[in-house]
Amino acid sequence: MRRVKKGTEEGAKLGTALLLVVTLLVMFFAASFIFRMVHELPQPKEEPLPKGMRVEVLNGSRHDRMARKVAVLLRCEGVDVVNIDNAKSNDFPKTVVVDRVSNDMRYAKAVAKRIGCGEVMAEPDPSLYLEVSIIIGNDCAKLFPRAMEEQWW
Repeated sequence: MRRVKKGTEEGAKLGTALLLVVTLLVMFFAASFIFRMVHELPQPKEEPLPKGMRVEVLNGSRHDRMARKVAVLLRCEGVDVVNIDNAKSNDFPKTVVVDRVSNDMRYAKAVAKRIGCGEVMAEPDPSLYLEVSIIIGNDCAKLFPRAMEEQWW
């Protein structure tokens, strides 16, 4: 029979303990990494707008060039803005989203939800080649604070 040296036996125990500690550390860091990856995934802010939807932005406020500024913001979010103009008047107290396609206002409701506007109405007009009109009212500072900044683009 061979005798096992005392030092070799202690070395084996130390090696096993060290391997266990390293394994636990690797498992901890892997779990931490996976936990962060799962919880840091970007969540969509809102539902996507209907595909192919065209929008016009009309300035019905007393603020100069507000339709253009809001259109730039919307385009940065992927909205297809096809027309920018002034509304018939500049005294709209509130911003209004108008559905130009259907009376069920599904397009207008989707846009209104995206911009935080509570005023939605339907005025279908087949002569317009767009689905939604946004008439910017004098509440634009609340709905589009970034557009109120002097030089934000």
